[in-house]
Amino acid sequence: MKKKWCFAAFFLCVGLAAAFLFWQGEEGKEVRETEEEQKKQIYVLCAYETKLHQQILNEVAEYYSKRSGCAEVHMEFIPKENFKKEICLRMDNGKTADLIICDNGMMPALIDMGVFADLSAYVEAQCQDSMNFQKLWNTTMDDGKYYGIPFTCDPYVLFYNQDVFTEKGLSAPEDWDGLLDTCSALQDSVGDKFGFAAKRPEEIYAFYRALLYACGGSLNTMDQEGGVEAADILEELKRSRYIGKQTINLTEADVARSFAEGKVLMMANRLSASTILRSSRMEFSAGIIPLPGDVRESLMLSGENIGVTEYADREAYRFLTYLYQDDIQERICNAMDTLPVKAAVPYQSKRIGPDEGTGFLNRYINEGWCAETNNSWFEIAQQVSESLYNLLEVRGTKPEDTAEELQNAVKLIIIKKR
Repeated sequence: MKKKWCFAAFFLCVGLAAAFLFWQGEEGKEVRETEEEQKKQIYVLCAYETKLHQQILNEVAEYYSKRSGCAEVHMEFIPKENFKKEICLRMDNGKTADLIICDNGMMPALIDMGVFADLSAYVEAQCQDSMNFQKLWNTTMDDGKYYGIPFTCDPYVLFYNQDVFTEKGLSAPEDWDGLLDTCSALQDSVGDKFGFAAKRPEEIYAFYRALLYACGGSLNTMDQEGGVEAADILEELKRSRYIGKQTINLTEADVARSFAEGKVLMMANRLSASTILRSSRMEFSAGIIPLPGDVRESLMLSGENIGVTEYADREAYRFLTYLYQDDIQERICNAMDTLPVKAAVPYQSKRIGPDEGTGFLNRYINEGWCAETNNSWFEIAQQVSESLYNLLEVRGTKPEDTAEELQNAVKLIIIKKR
């Protein structure tokens, strides 16, 4: 009888212990679920379209989200042509992102729209003196206040098919006249001699602006010598058929893929196009140099800035600080094939072919310059796109007429914005 009571007591204890452990487990599960429900959500809006660029940002966001006490970060990738529209829609609905990564030429327009919060105190305390490219800060400012931080330095450069150049005994052109001469020397080579993106207004404007300023022009002198020369170079590229008929329909990614396939022998594109070339099965070596110069060196600094929106949660600042840790910046810079914005981050030479190594970086650090900022980015980009479309597609369009048309239209845009 005693044995029966002992067995009964034993199994009762085991059952109670199991029930207790189950209850503890369920309670812990409920606590974890409650913590997950309460975890703050941070949304970052950007326009990266290259898969490897999206991948590195998703990896960084995921790693941060798994850290104890950190918000869950969501990267949202919006097509470039819908970027402004998406931001406007979200502002109207009061549901904009916490952080926005945008082209630095675009940021003044978004600041003017009231998208970004004043980051002056944060910038001065955290990162103002740690950057390679101090001139890029001009693209983040308005009325003496900082509304963003330089995120990447991604200048327009010239890529060229080094194998074809070696075969022809050619060297990379240093000025735009030299580029036209090189195109002529490549006439019997297969493929378009030169390529650039002309489909999206923001992309063709970014390329044209680099050409315009290299020729000594500006937004205020588009109808003068430098502006006419820039239009004349584009007209010559079209007239001599150095660029393909499909140029007007190509994005930056399209041009990069065409170059990788050997269909284009030289291209003007962002340095980050190197990522597309690296992930392609290129059968030749590619050279990379700054864009050809003219009146001035083509060392215009461009890239992306990041800003915190007026709607952002305070957790957005913690993630912003995390993004600028040296190891995180190095990972992003290497994956995107851009120049490091932080002085403490080492430069990894492009892995698709020869370039100038650290000398390439130092040229932009020491000689790089920025065009003046303007809050009419979107409107000017649209006007440039329309005017250059006529120049590239309509026969008999005179460069001086295009330059005058552009100047009149851009002046009116700027006046309306004041």
